[in-house]
Amino acid sequence: MVEQMTVNHQVARSSRALGASSPGPATCQFTRRDSMKRPTDEQLSKLPKYAQAYIQDLERHRDNILSNMRKMEDDQPKSKVWMEEFVYTGEAPGVNTIVRYFPCDSLVIESAGVRLSIHGLWDDKEIQLSWRPAGPGLPLGDVLFIPTSYQQAKLTSVENAR
Repeated sequence: MVEQMTVNHQVARSSRALGASSPGPATCQFTRRDSMKRPTDEQLSKLPKYAQAYIQDLERHRDNILSNMRKMEDDQPKSKVWMEEFVYTGEAPGVNTIVRYFPCDSLVIESAGVRLSIHGLWDDKEIQLSWRPAGPGLPLGDVLFIPTSYQQAKLTSVENAR
């Protein structure tokens, strides 16, 4: 994000140097990441050489990272536990889904004052859930189980429910 903001600042500064009448619209079109489009080759050729080289270096760096990320995704052994992350990579408009697999038989999630343990992933017949207040050791206390919809519920600590 910092690199992107630096490029945006340089592009906006360069566009003012090229005679753009108002700096506002030139900077606004680059601030929303969903709608950010790569400048045309003609627009890039009007930028100073250092800005062109910097943008090319950033694009090469991004492409390298994306290539390595895709290779890591493809090389992961599939498992019953995974995480989906929605990220903007610049490859296409909108977000892309990144999947990371975790080879494990149990999982612990701690958030919002609740510790949720998921066990039994080795068994294809059931999944076992248990929950308690978050924290080290075995703290005693209540956790609220609140049904929210058909086959959905939320867990919250008593402190967060007030």
